[in-house]
Amino acid sequence: MESFLLDIAILGLGYVGTTTAACLVKDGHRVLGIDINPEKIRAIGEGRSP
Repeated sequence: MESFLLDIAILGLGYVGTTTAACLVKDGHRVLGIDINPEKIRAIGEGRSP
């Protein structure tokens, strides 16, 4: 089975969005997380769970 990697955008970095993004990154995909809440963005940038 051939594998391929994707560039993926996740809209919303709540519980589901963050978990989904982390799983996709772990599998080797490139992920862009987008959220309007600056605290969530800051937390992720600092390596913390939002």
